[in-house]
Amino acid sequence: MNTDLNKEIAQFFLDDSRDFLQRYFLLREATFTHMSGRSKLLLDLLFSIECSLKALIFIESSEDEKNTYKKIKIHDLDKLINILNEETKLQCSQFITGKLNDYYVGIRYSLESHISFRTEQGVLGEKYYSTIANFDWLDDVYEKSKSLLEYASSRNLVSIKVIRLNDVDIQYELCKHSRFKGMCD
Repeated sequence: MNTDLNKEIAQFFLDDSRDFLQRYFLLREATFTHMSGRSKLLLDLLFSIECSLKALIFIESSEDEKNTYKKIKIHDLDKLINILNEETKLQCSQFITGKLNDYYVGIRYSLESHISFRTEQGVLGEKYYSTIANFDWLDDVYEKSKSLLEYASSRNLVSIKVIRLNDVDIQYELCKHSRFKGMCD
C-alpha cells in the first residue's frame, strides 16, 4: 500500500468537495425558484458530503488504492460511513444527520426531484417546504457539509514542498526544452 498515493487521492476528493460547496454558494445566490433547481442545490451538498467521506476512507485505508476505490464506487452515505473506523463514524455523526439519508443523487433529474418532494396525495407538502424550499434548512446542510470537509481536510496532512521563484534557475529550465534552445546560445 502506498499511503502517499492514498493521501493524494484523498486530496482529489477534498478538492471536489470544496468545489461542490463553492458551486452551492454561487448558485444559492441565484435563488432558484423551481423545484428542480432547488434539488440541484441539495445535490451539490450531498456530493460534497460524499466526497468528504470518500476522502476519509482513503485516509484511513490500509488497502491499496484500487481496492479502496472499488469499495467507494457508491452514492450511499450510510454505506460510506460504515466503511469508516468507529472513531471517525462518531465524528461524522456530528455533521451528517439521518434526515439526509432520505435523499440520494437521483434527485438531480427533474422527474425524481418532483417525485421525492411530493406527498402521497401528489401535492407539495411539509417535506418540500421544510427542506429544499427552506433556505435556512439548505444553509444548515451547507454548514454541516463545510464542517465535514474541514474535519476531513484536517485528517489529510499532505506535505507540500514550497518552492520559491528564486530557488529556480529559469534560464536552465528553459534551455532543457527544445523549443527554447535558441535562447541558450
